[in-house]
Formats: sequence, structure tokens, C-alpha cells
Amino acid sequence: FLHFSYSCYVDSTGISGGLALRWNDEVDLQVHAKSQIMFRCVLTATGVAMAWLVTFLYALPCWNDRKIFWINLQHMAVTNRYPWLWLGGFNEIGWSWK
Repeated sequence: FLHFSYSCYVDSTGISGGLALRWNDEVDLQVHAKSQIMFRCVLTATGVAMAWLVTFLYALPCWNDRKIFWINLQHMAVTNRYPWLWLGGFNEIGWSWK
């Protein structure tokens, strides 16, 4: 049904679900770091001149955990040398109206 050449997993912990990342040969994806909430990868693709940092993430719903998450993302931004794409669920409200 879904056929992928490569995959990377983070096992679940207790009742919290794990993460799975799968891809095919069309891209060269190097997983540089993984955790319970994200995969940090460098992506190169055919016909694309430069590599990209891609972060696949699912931010935790608890405010204190998300606060630490945003601090960690800021640190990654300072040390990053690639164009950067974030994909996933941030569990944040961008705008609230009544």
C-alpha cells in the first residue's frame, strides 16, 4: 500500500505516541537528530541547487513544554546555516478573535 525506501522512528513512551518519518529515493534525507517531538534533517533533492534544513515536528500541548521547545528552536536558528523549513503541528494559536 505505502511503499517507502527509507524510514526513521521514535518509539512511543507510555501513552504518548511515537513519530515516524518515511521517504523515497527522490530525495536524499539525512536525519541529524530525533526526539519525542521532532526530526531534524538535511534534505537535498534532484534539481535543487542547495541543501535545506527540514524540521518535522509535533510540539507538546503543555505550555511549559512548548516554552522549552521554542527556546530550543531559537537555538537551532542561531546555529543553522541552511534555508530552513518547519513542517508539523506547533500546538500554538496564531490569532484569537471573538
